Parts: sequence; structure tokens; C-alpha cells
Amino acid sequence: MREEVRFAPLGRHQLEAGTEWHQLGTRVSFTTFDDRDPFGFFRGGAFWLGGVFPSHADDSRTTTRGGAWVEDRFQIGSTFTLVPGLRWDWSGLTGDASVSPRLSAVMALNSATRLTAAGGLFTQSPGYEKVLQADHFTDLTGSALVDLRPERATHVIVGLDRDLGGMQARVETYYKSFSDLIAGRLETEDERMARVARYDFPASLASSVPTAPLITSVPTNDGKGHAYGVDVLLTRPNTAASQRLTGWLSYSWARTEQEVYGRHVPFSYDRRHAVSLVGNWRAGSKWELAWTARAASGFPRTPPSGIRVASRERGSTLVPAALAGLNSFELEVAPGGVAQLNSERFPMFARLDLRVGYHPRGATGRWQLYVESLNVTNRRNAWIMDANIVGGGDGGLRLQEEPVGGLPRIATIGVRFRFP
Repeated sequence: MREEVRFAPLGRHQLEAGTEWHQLGTRVSFTTFDDRDPFGFFRGGAFWLGGVFPSHADDSRTTTRGGAWVEDRFQIGSTFTLVPGLRWDWSGLTGDASVSPRLSAVMALNSATRLTAAGGLFTQSPGYEKVLQADHFTDLTGSALVDLRPERATHVIVGLDRDLGGMQARVETYYKSFSDLIAGRLETEDERMARVARYDFPASLASSVPTAPLITSVPTNDGKGHAYGVDVLLTRPNTAASQRLTGWLSYSWARTEQEVYGRHVPFSYDRRHAVSLVGNWRAGSKWELAWTARAASGFPRTPPSGIRVASRERGSTLVPAALAGLNSFELEVAPGGVAQLNSERFPMFARLDLRVGYHPRGATGRWQLYVESLNVTNRRNAWIMDANIVGGGDGGLRLQEEPVGGLPRIATIGVRFRFP
């Protein structure tokens, strides 16, 4: 439920207020069949951290969350607008409420140039709908929510807009600081010792026992960090019926860093460079060509930590997994832990999509026939990095990683009809 109210102007002031309420039902359910790699299909990604995951989870939450806000659009002269605001949020999951002040301003430097600025405090309540897109799974059962707080961020943004004839340009820079970020806590020393004590490995295989503290699914607010960057956008909007070329070009440079588990590492969404070129060209009244080209730096990833001897349960202990009939042991890829957290990056991302459209009765007609191809160059972009154990030239073993999971070339033919 959402309601917005705009009050009658009071001189130079224009007050707006609103409220919104959500009743949200979420459920997370899974069973892991191999506790060494519970999310194996995420190998090399943020989930595959060698953490301590529950073997089974089935938790449902039906909660209410809400918010309310008020802002005043204050016109100061003919060139300056100031907008102070205040937002209140409440989470039924934790029972916490927060108040977030915001302030934005627009100054017209001349008829074609505008300077903008904004700052404020923002919060995000915990919830399974966020956990499923987070860097690590955290268990939001009742006992875990006792001391959990909403995540907080402070934003400061400054931008410059300018009209360039039939085009528009914008440059924006920002700084954001984050606190109370939710992350799975590390094992306590007692938990670590109890886990390691289950391994019954000979001294010659001691290096295959994961002795470092692992990340658990118990949530904490121990994470914090910051982000800053610059965005540049050049747009050519559709302003006339005779205009053939429309689209936009953007470039982003960004740097993000989090402090978690006593280390400074990039966030999993850290992307230093990103370029996008989107356009549409009308070749006459019936034909048009559209394209989307994107290139970007690779996201951070947590690589495997090496090769180790696999373990098998024998009663309450874990013993080396022996290969039947052979005097050797089964090997496995050891997942990366805290020491390898986001220490490497995926290969750069690049993709080109094209569409050719035909309007039998011209641009104003209702029919369109089109041929479209996603990832025209069939570039092998990496969604995950698959790690495998292979033999080396010297007779030894090594890890070999290759990108998998990216979108292949996909071609489609379509017919579109536009209703009045």
C-alpha cells in the first residue's frame, strides 16, 4: 500500500509527503548433499568460500515493513531549488525503526547548464529477499535476529548537466560510506577446534585439513566499507520525427572496498571500468538498426585455495577418502576461504547485441518484423570459473580454471503488433 500527497503551494514552498507499507512473505529451503561444496555450481564465485553451511534449512518469514517521508521543495529565486527531506522506516523482522535525513539542491548556472547535489542517510532492513542476492548466505532464524540491525549508508553526490544542441551531457561523482553491513561471522575458537578435531588424518596429510576459521551462516553487523566513482553520460534523445539517430553513451569508473574479517577487500560488485553504447538508427521510414554494446572490467571473485585430499565420514570422524583398489587418495579442489576472499577477478566482460527491424507500413505502422542476435560475437563471458584438477607436464597436478556459464550467441526472429 502506497499513498502520496502533494499539498497546495505555500509561497515558495511545495510540501510532499507519503507512506508505504508492505506485507512480505519469504521462505528459504535447501538441503546440501555434500558439505564440502554445498553450492558447487558457484565455484570460484562469492558463495564458494568454504564456509560452514547448515546441511538443511527451511525457514519462512511473514513480516510487515513500512515507511513514511516528507520533503519541502523550496524555490529560492529563479535559479536555485533546495529540497530537504526526512524518511522514517520500520522493520517488523527486527522491530527496529530508523530516521534518515536527506537534502538535495539544483542550481541553474545558465539556460543550458545545471549543477546538482544531494546527500543523505539510507538504510536497508534484513530479509531473505536480500540474502538471496548477497555475497554470502546468512540464517535469519529467531535467535540470529536478537542483535541484528539495519544496514546503513551515507551518500554524497554532485553532478553537472548541460544541454548540447540536440544532445544532453551529464557528469556525476559520488562518495558512499557503509556501516552495519550484514556478514556471516567467523567460527569461534571452540567451534573451529571442534570441527578440526573430527579429522583423523595422518601427519603426512595434515595440509589437507582446513584449520583456518571458516565463515558461518550466523549473521552479524560487522561489515563496513566505502565506494566512490565518476559517471559520464551522453544522450541523444528522440526529439523530432525526422531524427534518424538516437541513443546514449556512458562510462563509469568506480572503486569499492569493504572491511570484513579484519581484511580490506573489494566488494563483489566492484567494477573499475564500464562502457555502454546503446543506439537506434532509422534507415528510411521502414528499416531500423538497434544495438547495445557493453565492455567492463571483471568482478572480484574468490579463487580456490589449492588441491587437497578429500575426506569421508566414518562414524563421527572424517578420514582420507581412499580410492578403491589403489594405494592413493581421492583429491578435490579446496575452496577459497577468508585468505582468498575476492583476491582475483573474472575476465573482462564484453557483449554486442544487434537487432534489425522492418516496418511494412512505416514507422507509424502497427506491424514490425525483426531479427535479433544476443552476443553476436559469441564471446565466452564468465558467469563462474570452473576449477578442475589436471596433470602437469612434469607429472604433477595443478588447478585449471576456465570461464563457464556466460550467455552464448542467441538469434531470434520475431513479429510485433502494436495495439492502439
